[in-house]
Amino acid sequence: MLGLYAVTLFWSSALLFVVQPLVAKMLLPTLGGSPAVWNTCLVFFQAVLLAGYAYAHWVSRWLGPRTALVVHAALLLMPVALLTLPLAFPLGWSHDASRSPVLPLLGLLTVHVGPAFLVVSTSAPMLSRWFSGTDHEHARDPYFLYAASNLGSLLSLLAFPLLLERWLSSGRLSQVWALGYLLLMLAVLGCAVVSRWRTAKPESADGAVRGAAPIAWRRRLRWLGFAFVPSSTLLGVTTFITTDVASTPLFWVVPLALYLTSFVLVFARRQWLPHGAWVRVLPALALLVAVLIRLEATGPLMLLVPLNLAVFFALCMVCHGELARDRPAASQLTEFYLLLSIGGVLGGAFNALLAPAVFPTVIEYPLALVLALLLCPPRLPATHDGSPAARARDLALAGALFALAAGLAVGLRSLRSEALYFGLAVCLPAAIAYGFVTRPVRFGLGVGGLLLAGAFAPSAAGHTLETHRSFFGVHRVTRHSETGHHVLMHGTTAHGRQAYDPSTQTPTAATTALVYYHAAGPVGDVMRGVASRSAPARIGVVGLGAGSLAAYARAGDALTFYEIDPSVQRIAEDTRYFTFLAGARQRGASVDVTLGDARVTLPGAPDAHFDLLVMDAFSSDSIPLHLLTEEAFALYARKLRPEGLLAFHISNRHLNVYPQLVSLSRATGLASRLRADDAPPAGAGTSASDWAVLARSEATLERALPHPTWRSPPAGEYPRPWSDDHSNVLSVLR
Repeated sequence: MLGLYAVTLFWSSALLFVVQPLVAKMLLPTLGGSPAVWNTCLVFFQAVLLAGYAYAHWVSRWLGPRTALVVHAALLLMPVALLTLPLAFPLGWSHDASRSPVLPLLGLLTVHVGPAFLVVSTSAPMLSRWFSGTDHEHARDPYFLYAASNLGSLLSLLAFPLLLERWLSSGRLSQVWALGYLLLMLAVLGCAVVSRWRTAKPESADGAVRGAAPIAWRRRLRWLGFAFVPSSTLLGVTTFITTDVASTPLFWVVPLALYLTSFVLVFARRQWLPHGAWVRVLPALALLVAVLIRLEATGPLMLLVPLNLAVFFALCMVCHGELARDRPAASQLTEFYLLLSIGGVLGGAFNALLAPAVFPTVIEYPLALVLALLLCPPRLPATHDGSPAARARDLALAGALFALAAGLAVGLRSLRSEALYFGLAVCLPAAIAYGFVTRPVRFGLGVGGLLLAGAFAPSAAGHTLETHRSFFGVHRVTRHSETGHHVLMHGTTAHGRQAYDPSTQTPTAATTALVYYHAAGPVGDVMRGVASRSAPARIGVVGLGAGSLAAYARAGDALTFYEIDPSVQRIAEDTRYFTFLAGARQRGASVDVTLGDARVTLPGAPDAHFDLLVMDAFSSDSIPLHLLTEEAFALYARKLRPEGLLAFHISNRHLNVYPQLVSLSRATGLASRLRADDAPPAGAGTSASDWAVLARSEATLERALPHPTWRSPPAGEYPRPWSDDHSNVLSVLR
């Protein structure tokens, strides 16, 4: 009997956590590669999981065993869920590009994924409750089944990027999932029959706990808090990783896998890692990450990613460990699971829905770290002083630490030595904060004060003039007085730079493109090649940035920018900061901006229309993989004129997509050249960059790019070209 229950729970959780990255990946060609796509999907799945847990709690509490069995059988056979299989989305689905896609996306998921996911989500609480009512020797404490459930979730998450994504297309995997859903229905019905056959006698295991004491509301709130913080941190860490690497299932599932691993460990029958050790480790890791956040550290990524994942895992082990230690009797199991689900949904909704509307920058991740430290149990509970006087001292000392950190940040700005500034303004307050570690409230508030003091420190990105936060991320316009430039920043990457007049604080030189677009670099070659053959030229650019490429526009040229984020258009059109677009229009060029993901909006352009199509769509250092597929390349080829050029900006610290570009170009019958601009002209404002240019023939490339630095791809084997159904980011990691 126990084997049947464990296998069924394992299988149901595996189905739940295969469908999550599968559905999010299926949506990328429509919504782009923003981390917010995954975060919104994750919140949706958390909400449906909550509905499933609420259903299980209601059925278990208010219906008799036989009635509950009939009701659950009807749910399993619900036609609405069966009609959504295999999972798919309507062709041509789109949304109003000028508005946030959150609500349309949630509606789409509700109709096409929600029914089947709801049915599967009821399995864990229902089966655990059924098992607790049997005569099995472990029925008194069925929480170890929760570990088996999360183990299934964990293994399926890891299998998706490492196995399933590599060998099965999204469409085929959706069909396999539908078959797995039908097998789960049979297994759950089998568990129902066994539970009726092995029902415990009134005096046996389940009956012994029916008289459990009512759950106090303070205890319920404690459960909510310990479920809220890891869920919120999960989305924060995921956003950090996917913004700086790639929005792909591989990097979506790693934090979620750690999240589930913590549940497996803390609810297992044998505790391999002592809870007290995690209570001691978390403060040190959290303080180290807080120092890096305070310094606005952007690398090395091979250090930052593991460190942030380590503090996240320690946080999960502490919070989920506290939940496991405080689990109620088996008769109250469904309410316990329900409250954990509510806390998880609140944490996810806070990050994905509330924070982008309330906070101008991404502060929810450090905020979750501070909350975790505040909730962390004291190291020495027996000597912990919780009196009002002690609490007042906690507040006073934390406030004094903030004042010291902020004062040092402001007072030491003029120091020429960065090392000395770092030691006095950052390390000294951090060392004082660690002295508070035995008092969770004092330490948590102290770390919060250290982070808040960062607002008074000089920023390497310059003085922030304006900040826009949207579904697709945070964009900042900064002013560098040393170099005399306005810069558009998205994450850690500059998306445009223009000189300004110090006397008027207004932009100048609207015909001088900087950063990756300077005239001596690859883009300068491409633009000169187009200008020599086409007058006027029709140019399409996927990715607006500050509008730097408009600096090359001549009278009569027609430029169309395709931009997914409305906030980027508002910044590029604001002549207080950038005048590339306005300057091109003044010179007689036609400049239009089309909002929406290029895979959705570019089909609206006439076929054989563009002399040049530039692909410069980046999310910080991340490349939207759905723009690098056979379907996407077929679209680009249709929109180019016979002698047209297709240019890709492929600069990236973490991904090398050139082999995939060559593979895709060959699959679509295009020739390709590469130029690596490793040594841009000396002086402020230019950046190294890598560009690849494709055309229908080698002769076209030879005429347009005669410069010897443009190289043909070396001979050899290249990877399998990606499609919308198949891509594997592991193959392009540096």
